[in-house]
Amino acid sequence: MHQLQSLFILCVFLPLFAWSQTSLESSGKKIQGDTSLLTNYIWHGITQTKLNPALQSSLYYNLNQTLRFGIWGSNVNYANASKANSLLKLQGDIFIPLSPNISMGIHYSDNHYFETDDRDGNTLGLDFEAFKFNFLYEQESNWQKLGVKSKYLRIRKVWTVFSNWNWENHIGYTQVDDSAIASYFDVLSGIGTSSGPFSWQVGVTSTSNNSQFAGAAETFIYLLLRISY
Repeated sequence: MHQLQSLFILCVFLPLFAWSQTSLESSGKKIQGDTSLLTNYIWHGITQTKLNPALQSSLYYNLNQTLRFGIWGSNVNYANASKANSLLKLQGDIFIPLSPNISMGIHYSDNHYFETDDRDGNTLGLDFEAFKFNFLYEQESNWQKLGVKSKYLRIRKVWTVFSNWNWENHIGYTQVDDSAIASYFDVLSGIGTSSGPFSWQVGVTSTSNNSQFAGAAETFIYLLLRISY
């Protein structure tokens, strides 16, 4: 457990060192990452921090133009009796360009929670990008510590508006292998912009069938601030 905690600390603070090392490079960075501050960590329409802020960070090593490995971390906080307070993902991504406007990707993560292992599991996802539309299919092995699998489908599109602003919209659908959890949709709409390594976004999310989540999946407004290295 202490080893995982050390890894999480590295995930949050090591990117600052990586930034200082890689900022002198031009293109083709071997090491890349980002650190984000969110007013609320929302995952598939459900808050993971009880509406409280989250600090998230990632660090990736690009083996080549199509393959990378890395870590991603965030604090978490749940309304139930779960003792989980932090999440660390050990992740690998494959990127496959098919044409100038079409690509696909595969990502896999091994998910570890601190202070408890009842939420541990893995995520496998397939991405398909076509003319700036993104289609995602994702499977979770342990959905919200229930010990059952889930499937997630999402369509996402980002439009450029007002010259240098990005307007992101997505709609997702979650199906859980548990008859007590009704399938539900989640929607997100957010607008933001960037300047150099800094970016920000403000948006709103909402879900259907939200009464089954006891206030954890309502209509939320969020603010995201990010620095990329």
